[in-house]
Amino acid sequence: MRYLILLLTPCVALTGCKQKKEHAQSFKLASNAHLISAWDNEDVRNIAQDENADDYTYFNRLLDRCRGKNVRGIKNVPIIHGQPNSGTFTYYFEHDVKNPSQPTIIHLPGGPGGGSIGERINLHKFNYINVDPRGIGCNYHSEATFSRQALTSWQTIMDIAQVIETLDLNNFVIYGHSYGTVMATILAAELERNRPKYIPKAVVLEGVVGHHQGSLRLSMENHISKWNRMRSEFPVIYQFFAKGRPNLESLSAEKWGHFLIQAGNKYEEMSQDLLAFIGEWEDWISYGKKGPSILKIEGHNDREENVRDSKARGRDSAMVMSVVGCQELFQDWSPLKVELGSNGDLNLFPFDIDGKIPDMCEGIPPTKIFDSRDFRIKAPLYYFQGETDPQTTLESARYHERHQTEATSIQFIEVKRGGHNVTDAGAPLGQCMDEIWHSIFKAAPFSNLIDDSGRCR
Repeated sequence: MRYLILLLTPCVALTGCKQKKEHAQSFKLASNAHLISAWDNEDVRNIAQDENADDYTYFNRLLDRCRGKNVRGIKNVPIIHGQPNSGTFTYYFEHDVKNPSQPTIIHLPGGPGGGSIGERINLHKFNYINVDPRGIGCNYHSEATFSRQALTSWQTIMDIAQVIETLDLNNFVIYGHSYGTVMATILAAELERNRPKYIPKAVVLEGVVGHHQGSLRLSMENHISKWNRMRSEFPVIYQFFAKGRPNLESLSAEKWGHFLIQAGNKYEEMSQDLLAFIGEWEDWISYGKKGPSILKIEGHNDREENVRDSKARGRDSAMVMSVVGCQELFQDWSPLKVELGSNGDLNLFPFDIDGKIPDMCEGIPPTKIFDSRDFRIKAPLYYFQGETDPQTTLESARYHERHQTEATSIQFIEVKRGGHNVTDAGAPLGQCMDEIWHSIFKAAPFSNLIDDSGRCR
C-alpha cells in the first residue's frame, strides 16, 4: 500500500456557523508608522544562518526575496491592532510601480501560510503590491512575538490597511486567490465600513472561499472525485494503469507533463487540467525507491532532501496554517491518507498513530469562524472560479456571490473544467488576463474576451 498524509488546507466549507465578530469594532491604525526602504528581519536572518535548522534552506533562499529592490517596510505596526501596549514590529511588502496613473493591484496570496513577496506572478505588467502576511516569509517572527491572537485574518488585513493608508493609495484593486479571498473580503468590507477615503475600485476573487469548512475530509473527497472523473474521461490514463501498478516516481509534474504531451493534442484541454491536478498533489508527496514516504504529523521535515529544498515551506507556514486554519476555517482537521490502487483509483482513509487518529487542531478551538455573509462589499465584484476546483468549490464561490447583496455590480466567470488556478499564465484565462485587468480598471465589460466555457476566445 502506498500512502500520503495531506496537511494541506484547501478551503471548502459548510454553512450555518456563528462568528465571534472581531471585525465589529474598528481600530485606529498606528499614527507613528512610517516607511523604510530596506528589509531587515533578525528572526529570519538568524534561521537563515543556522545550518542545523530543518528549514535552513527555505529561510536562506528567503533572504534574496526579502532583499528585493521593491521591498519596503512600515515601522511601528502594532503586534495586536487595538492594543497599544502589545508591542510593534516592522511590516514588509513589495511595491512595484509601472505607471503611476494606473490602479495598483493589491495581491493577497493563498494559504493560510502562503506569501507572495518576490514571487513571479502574472501581474508584472501592472502596478502591484505583494504581501507576506504577518508570520510568513519576510514577516516571519517566532511565537514569542506573534501569539495566536496576533495571527488572525483580521489582524492580517489591518496590516494591509496600514500599507494602503501609509502609501495614501486611492486608486487600487484588491485581488485575492484561495485563502486570499478571505483576506480580500474582510479587507474590502473594513475599508468601506470604516475608512471611506480608501475604497477599492474593484474586488477580484479567484478560487473563492465562501464559508468555513467542517472537515478536511470533504475537501479531499473533492480531490478524489475530480481525479476519478478525469481518469474516466481520459483514455490514455486507463492505458497507463492497465499495464499494472505504475511506477510512482513517474508522477512528478515534469514527467507527467511529458507523458501527457505524448498523449497527443487530442486531449490537450484535459491534459492541462490533469497536469494542474497532479501539480497540486506533488507538493504533498515525497517519492523514494519504494514509492511515497510517510510525512510526519508535525510538519514537512521528513521529506526527502530534494523535495524539501524545492517545495517545502518553513516553520512560518506551519504556524500560521494551524492557527488560522483551526480558528477560522476548520472544525475537524484530522490527517488523512490516500491509497493509490493498481487501477488508478484513489481511496481515502483516516490516518492513525498507535491506533489513535490525531486532531491537528487539538488545543486550538474554532473561535473566529469565517462566513462571507458577515462582510458585505459595495465595490464591483469579479469572481473567477473553476467549475471542478477541488480546493475551493463552485458551491463555496456561489455562496459568497449569493450573499453579496450590496455590491455595485457582480461578474461571475465560471471556467468549465477549471481547477484552482484559472488566471495564471498557461491557465484557461492566462492569455487574455492582461486585457481583462484593463477592462476591470475601466469598469468595462469583457464578455467579448471569453467564450461560453469561461476560457479565452
